[in-house]
Order: sequence, then C-alpha cells, then structure tokens
Amino acid sequence: MLIICPACRKRSEIEHAEHGCHVECVCGHHFDLDEKTILCEFTQVDDPPPLRIGPYPIEGLIGCGGMGKVFKGTHPQLGLPVAVKVLRQEYARNDSQRERFIKSARICAKLSHPNIVRVYDFGFDENGAPYLVLEYIGGGTFQNALHERGKLSAVRTAEVGASAACALGEANKLGIVHRDIKPDNIMLDNEGVCKLSDLGLAKIDLHEKGIRAQQNYSGSETAYFTGLGTPEYAAPEQTIDAQNCDIRADIYALGVTMYQLVTGKLPYDSHDASKLQVMRLIPPLPPSAVVADIPAELDMVIMRCLEADPEKRYQTPEALRADLEAFLFHLPLPSQTDAAEDAEPVPYDRVQRINILLFLLLLVTSICMIFWIIYFNRDRSGSIPPVEPDPIELHE
Repeated sequence: MLIICPACRKRSEIEHAEHGCHVECVCGHHFDLDEKTILCEFTQVDDPPPLRIGPYPIEGLIGCGGMGKVFKGTHPQLGLPVAVKVLRQEYARNDSQRERFIKSARICAKLSHPNIVRVYDFGFDENGAPYLVLEYIGGGTFQNALHERGKLSAVRTAEVGASAACALGEANKLGIVHRDIKPDNIMLDNEGVCKLSDLGLAKIDLHEKGIRAQQNYSGSETAYFTGLGTPEYAAPEQTIDAQNCDIRADIYALGVTMYQLVTGKLPYDSHDASKLQVMRLIPPLPPSAVVADIPAELDMVIMRCLEADPEKRYQTPEALRADLEAFLFHLPLPSQTDAAEDAEPVPYDRVQRINILLFLLLLVTSICMIFWIIYFNRDRSGSIPPVEPDPIELHE
C-alpha cells in the first residue's frame, strides 16, 4: 500500500495494511489510513508473509518498523506464540550493520527482566537476513492505548514510568542505551505488566561498561545500530550526536513519554526536527498546566526528566524509579530529601552567634518574669486588708 503522511507529505510503502489502521510516519506523526492518506491499495511490497522463518511457522504480520518486519510465529517445540523480527534486506546486505545487529542481539539475549521483552533466539532466514525471536506480547502498546482510550491517570502514568525505569536500569548494567523510548515501544502483556521492547536495536556502549572483555567481543569499542530515534522524544544531545549519548537520553525520552501519557499531548509538538531542536531550549508547560488535577510531585518528576541539560536530569534510572515509587506510596520524594540533606551548612561562627543571642533573650525573659512575679505578689499583699475574726458571744 502506498500512503502519504498528512504532516510532512512523505510517501511511504507499507505492507498488509488496511483502511482504518493507525500508523506512524518517520517524522513521528500518527494518523489513520483513509481515502485521504491512501494513494494506492496494493504495491509490490504487499507480498504474502513467509510460511516459515527458520524453524518457526509464521501465522501473519504484526507490524513493520524502520529497520525490519515483525511476524507472529509459533515455537516449534513448545507451541507458544512468539514474535519474529527480521532485518530488512537493504540493511541485511550491509556488512557493518549486519554485524552490529548480531552483536546487539547477543547482549540483549542476556537480559532477563520482567519489564523487558525477552529475546529467545537468533538466526538467519533463507535469504540470509538475521532475525530475532522475541517474547510475544498480546496487550498492544501504550500508543495504541492513547489512541483508543485517551490519556492515563497520574497513578497509572507513574506505574508505567517506574516499570520502564526499572527496565532501563537493568539494560544500563550491560551498557545498553535504548535511544527510542516512546509509547510505541512500551507494551502491555495480558496480565497488565509493562514491557520495554526494541532493545535489540539499541546502542551498546561496550567500552563504558567494561563488557567488551567479558563478552569476548572484537571490533569497535562501541556497537551502535539505531539512528536518531523519534524526533519528538529524542533528547537534545541525542539529535546532535546519537552515537555518544548515554542513559540520560533515555531518561529524557521517558519523561516525554510520561508527559504524553498523563496529558494526551507532547511537550513539544512539531514535525520539523530543526524547530524541535530550538523548542527544547525552553522548558515546556508543566503537565499540570495542561491537565489541572495532576499532582505537584508527578509534575516535578516529569519536568526534571525534561531538563535540556543532562546534568540537571535524573542521573540514573534507579533515581527516577525511586521518586516515582515514592509518589505512588504517598512518601516524600527521595530526590527532594537528598537535596535538603545536601544543602550548604550554615557556618559555625554564625551558628554560635545565633546561640548566644537566643541564650541572652532567654535570660532577659526569665529575669523579667521573676520581677513581674515578685511585683505582682507584693501588690496583692498590700491591697487586701486583714480579716478580723467575728466576736464570740457567751451565753449562760
């Protein structure tokens, strides 16, 4: 199918799409397929899905991304549903990108966490394109949830943010920087658990985390695969130098995601990447200015994630998660408590002067109270005449 984006007017071919489908353009704009956005119903890319990828029987197409296609398959031994992601041929033919994909897959396969979509297997299809076999998540993405049901509550947004931060913390231990956090990449399983997806296409900073030697990898010290991510969610430093951004770029993107989940809107909404870069230099409206009943604590957490300067954001996913969980349990935010503890102490000589003044004030007050009590008692004793006893009458 040949479609056109109503925002940027870019024409794209997508496979096995139907009228009414909700799609996302590479510019980041989301729209529904209708007679205004569909230019041609069928094109050469609308080939039927393969019957099998490796040993995995394929049931149908789940979706397409910028780097590959995702199919629903079945595990040949266990009979469980799986998602099979295949790298597009144009990327599979590039030796360097192919090697980066393989390195990425090997590290991401080591991640085992309840909030991360699990990688089960890796291989090559009959055309030589590498594929990943992933845990199948049947509940859809939070982008679908926004489209179908609208914004989330403050509590649910904090729960999603805490789950995603927990996943990012686990990935960061292996030097993985996702670089494309957004509602489309946070999924919901049938039990209501949030799952971070697309870690198989993330940047892996092997040198920074000292993993290169542990995993016995050769080649460059930094293996990277994805590009700039989605412009509306990308941190300012990521749009300038995507290869050298760190985990704080993911924290920024998670802040944008939480902002959108709780308000239904993006903090900066433009389809022009250059305009977005300028807009990010100015703090956005806080979420509570868009939706009035958002608590101040969640407001503060999201706005700190959206700081243009990485040094002013949360420095680790664990710190972000701690604040979100404190909000959920109605506790003081640890970041605020730590800030109070880290405040500059009052100089000793100033404290000494204050203590002396307080002592003198207390001494003067005590003396005044003693004189007032003495004066009051003397005044009472002089103003009350002595009581004469009644005469006693004697009767014979």
